[in-house]
Amino acid sequence: MAITGINNSSYTSYYASGYKNTVKKAACDIQKTKENSQVSKTEESQEDYVKKLQEKNPQIDIVAGSSDKNVKTANRTGKTDVRIAPEILNRMMSNPEVATKYENMLSKIPALDRWADSMIKSMTGSEVKYRQVWIDKDGNMGSMVITGPSEEQKKADEDRKIEKRKENEQKLAERRAERKEKMKKIQEDRRTIFAIGTDMKSITENVVAQAVGTAPSIGGSCNVKA
Repeated sequence: MAITGINNSSYTSYYASGYKNTVKKAACDIQKTKENSQVSKTEESQEDYVKKLQEKNPQIDIVAGSSDKNVKTANRTGKTDVRIAPEILNRMMSNPEVATKYENMLSKIPALDRWADSMIKSMTGSEVKYRQVWIDKDGNMGSMVITGPSEEQKKADEDRKIEKRKENEQKLAERRAERKEKMKKIQEDRRTIFAIGTDMKSITENVVAQAVGTAPSIGGSCNVKA
């Protein structure tokens, strides 16, 4: 018995088209799942690779990332903060020659840090509070340090301040003693001189003579005209 009201050709075409779309969507889902799985594996592999690098270089701290020039705190572990771009890590993982190149560089960082710290401290008295080394995605390398006064420098500065205060206090005490001595001398040297007579000219000459310690005739006479 024939089925009426249905266009078999259209039905077949519609069914085939729907089937193709379903298959295509399923294929896309499988591909995305595969890609996500690969990304996840890559991230896990990179993380594991960084851990291996860290085990080989325990004197530095290695992380995947970019440089941070705004850091203001000291290294919490006292080790150099080494940041390697993920792109470089991928190259290291896939190319033994690249890996050897950068691993050799990483192994030299502790010795270079000790030399730099020693030079900075001997030349300035300051010590390195923070160190950072980075390798960007293009393979360019960079380094930065944050310095600050050492404990010895802080103590020396404080000792100088104390010594300066003592010196200033001593100078002040000496000036006070000097002023006191001058006032004492002035008081000791203060004399009251007077003369009595009937002639003002001779009285004045007598006062002057006593003040300068001479006889009136030697001290000179007063010749004042009214």
